[in-house]
Amino acid sequence: MISMIVIVDKYNEGFFWDNETKDFTLKFSEKCLFPTKDMAQTLIDEELGTDAVVANIMIYQYTLNGIWDYTVQNVWEEGEIDPKFEED
Repeated sequence: MISMIVIVDKYNEGFFWDNETKDFTLKFSEKCLFPTKDMAQTLIDEELGTDAVVANIMIYQYTLNGIWDYTVQNVWEEGEIDPKFEED
């Protein structure tokens, strides 16, 4: 299990920001991941606006045929920070 950062659509559950297509998608892939919460938040602040929020995604498994097993957790509202992701 690994925990990563994604951007999700605030009003449409299951839509992830795809860094390659520069649009929201229903198909989660590695192209939706961000290395840090700050990088994701910067993109939201500079380009995406209030319809997008940073979320934590727990990836449990990825199979060779491209199937992901994951859950999306901790959708942060503006100003909230999950303590385990707080950067020094």
